Amino acid sequence: MTISEKTIGEAWLKTAHAIVTQGYPMHDGDVTILEKLHIIVEVKEPKVNDALINKLCDKEMLQWMADNFAKEKFVPELCNAKSYGWRLRNYGGQSQIAKIIEKLQRKPESKSATITTLLVDDSGYIPCVSLLDFKIRNCALILTASCRSLDVGKKMGANLIELVRLQKEVAGALSLPLGPLHLWIASGHIYEKDKEHILKVIKEENIL
Repeated sequence: MTISEKTIGEAWLKTAHAIVTQGYPMHDGDVTILEKLHIIVEVKEPKVNDALINKLCDKEMLQWMADNFAKEKFVPELCNAKSYGWRLRNYGGQSQIAKIIEKLQRKPESKSATITTLLVDDSGYIPCVSLLDFKIRNCALILTASCRSLDVGKKMGANLIELVRLQKEVAGALSLPLGPLHLWIASGHIYEKDKEHILKVIKEENIL
């Protein structure tokens, strides 16, 4: 399915609504989730400062995700795996973000300004956001993220904020405006323990 919305918050809640209403119950180890496969999400006007995210997202999760993307560290909650910050800015000793900027400066029409967050020694944890692709089209920077899996109930809003922050960083270095943000989600899911809260939020915000 495809979801296209103007803002990050709207895209998050529409995706959550789709999973709550159309997802299938699954077991993930000893916990139950609702899952919907192969979701494409478009955010037409992505902004770091998003009213719905600021209002509704868990502040601790927003900070946790910001640290994950910004800092080079081991993450205890993720089997002590390397953070996104490490994977993006110290990948074999090189900054993948800097290389993307250099590539697009040399060749703005590039189709291969693409980076991965996967490491050869990943075992206990495989990053949810697995691939990032940057393209300059129509004089704006488009970011497409491929996600092997995404916790839509608790983490999607925070993930989107950090992806837009990366998109804004690269666009700023290239003196370009932001184009749309796209996500492909192989497994979009909501944990059973988060379902009632998400249903309440969807109802209060009149997401249909």
